[in-house]
Amino acid sequence: SSSISFRDEYFYCNISIRSTHTGNQMVVIKSGAISIASAQVPTFKCSSLQQSCDKCVENGCTWCNGQFKCMDKNSECGTTTNEADSCPNIGNDKLKLHAYKEDNLVLQVSNLNLFEAAVTINDGKWKCVITDDGKKNNEATFGVSFNHGNITCKNVMLKTKGNYSVRIVYDHADGDSTYITVTADLEVYSCNDYESSCSLCKYKMDNYYECIPCDHKTKKCQSSLDTHGNGQTCSADIVCNDEIRIAKVNPDIGPLKGGTIVTI
Repeated sequence: SSSISFRDEYFYCNISIRSTHTGNQMVVIKSGAISIASAQVPTFKCSSLQQSCDKCVENGCTWCNGQFKCMDKNSECGTTTNEADSCPNIGNDKLKLHAYKEDNLVLQVSNLNLFEAAVTINDGKWKCVITDDGKKNNEATFGVSFNHGNITCKNVMLKTKGNYSVRIVYDHADGDSTYITVTADLEVYSCNDYESSCSLCKYKMDNYYECIPCDHKTKKCQSSLDTHGNGQTCSADIVCNDEIRIAKVNPDIGPLKGGTIVTI
């Protein structure tokens, strides 16, 4: 039990919780023997929030950069991070990878210097973990390299098309793992799916898919990672004869507030 104070329409009390008490604790405000209010209050140890820097600081703890650990604010540490915006984050839009084609995935990471200062960045404890969004237990692990604020997942090859999540993980010597906040989205695709339309193939190429259209006779949309041959003419400069063009829009004016039905 502890004394309480009342100000600004709130009750305030300081509670001392033993280190063995974690989980939800019942807090009851009493006036004598009468209970005025009660609530479940979650309690935890900062040392249990090692998974990421942002989870650590968002829960009122301090991220210790030198030890790569989440600590209580009263713990001794050198340089620390106390704001989630200062934690390392992956800033990529959706990544793209051709199925069955080996390639490197470059992740743009903000505040990466916090991680680089903590550990030797090429000590083998870093890994790139890619998870199938449709099968949460289906993970693949790849090596990483660091270069000018970027982290590269090296020699990545996935066989199944679909949506995946990419995260960077550091394994501590004591068995804990820390990952860089925010996962990157990855789409695994096949250029063969766009063979029905030359213009669709070029559209994908223009939007950073590794696809390139071939001549109209072969009607191929080929991965630009392949060696071109077999009598095909594949080029980014091919003019497609099936490009869709907008001939007319009716009406071509309308109010700013919207709501106009348009025929294309």
